[in-house]
Amino acid sequence: MSKTEPLTESTSLVTGEDTSVSSRMRVYLIFLAPAFAGFQYGYDIGSVSGSIASLDNTLGETMTAFQTSALTSASIIGATVASIIAFYVGEPLGRRREIILGSFFYFLGSVLTEAGPTYGVVFVSRFIYGIGIGFSMHAAPLYIAEIAPVDVRGTLIALKEAFIIVGMVTGFGLLAGLEQGVKADIQWRISWASPYPSPWESCARCSSSRRRRLDGSSCKASPPRPWQP
Repeated sequence: MSKTEPLTESTSLVTGEDTSVSSRMRVYLIFLAPAFAGFQYGYDIGSVSGSIASLDNTLGETMTAFQTSALTSASIIGATVASIIAFYVGEPLGRRREIILGSFFYFLGSVLTEAGPTYGVVFVSRFIYGIGIGFSMHAAPLYIAEIAPVDVRGTLIALKEAFIIVGMVTGFGLLAGLEQGVKADIQWRISWASPYPSPWESCARCSSSRRRRLDGSSCKASPPRPWQP
C-alpha cells in the first residue's frame, strides 16, 4: 500500500500541485528559456531586411535578386531542415536538450555571421542560425507544457508567442535607430551581433534547471525510444 503525502496549505485540493509562490516563481524563471528562444526567432524576422540592405555596402557589389532572396530565406531554410531532423531526434534528446542545442546553433550562427567576409559565409551562417530556430521552436511549446501548472499552461505558451512579436519589433526598431547615425557598412554587423546574450541566457536557464513537477516529484527524462511510424 502506497503512502499518501499529506496536503499542505500550498497544495491544490483539485490537482495536488504545489501552488506556493516559490514554486510558481521557479516555473516562471525557467519559462524564460523557451521564451528567449522565441525572441531570437522574432528578432531574425525583424532584422533581416535592413541587415541585408546594409550588407551590400560591405561586399562592395550589389547582390542580385536571387542572392537577396536566398539570403533572406537562409534562416527559414535552416529551420525547415532542423524541423525535419527534430522529428526523428526530438524524443531521444528531450525538450531541454533540444532547446540547449538550438541555443548553441543560435550563437554559432551569430558568431560566424559577424566573421563572414563574403556572401557565401554569411549565407551559411544564417542557415546555421536557422537550424537553431528549428530545434528551439520545435521543443519550446512542449517544454513549457511540461513545466507549467495547469492553470497557467496556456497563458505561458501564448506568452512565448508574444516574445516572438517583441523580437520582431526589436529587430525593426534597432535597424531604424542604426540608420540614423551608424555607417551603412557596419549596420548589419551590429544588428546581427545584438542577440549574443540571449542564446547564452537560454542555455544557462535550461542547463541549471533540474525540472521538477509542482508536486515535488522528479521530472526525469524518459529513456530513448525507437521511432515508429
